[in-house]
Amino acid sequence: MVSSSGEAIRVFTVNRKGNVEYDNNSGISLSCVEVYNVRDDKNGYPYFLIYENREWKYVSAKHFVPND
Repeated sequence: MVSSSGEAIRVFTVNRKGNVEYDNNSGISLSCVEVYNVRDDKNGYPYFLIYENREWKYVSAKHFVPND
């Protein structure tokens, strides 16, 4: 999703499953991922649109857990 000024709008955040890393200086989780859109495949399984390594990609939601 994009705002009228052209900036991406974050929908929500999730954590990668089984990959919990923390920055020792700030205590912030490095496995936290911002999700910008959700779509279902032809079988109804959800995919998250994320921005990673300077590219947009849809990744299966099964690789993530809710951000508490």
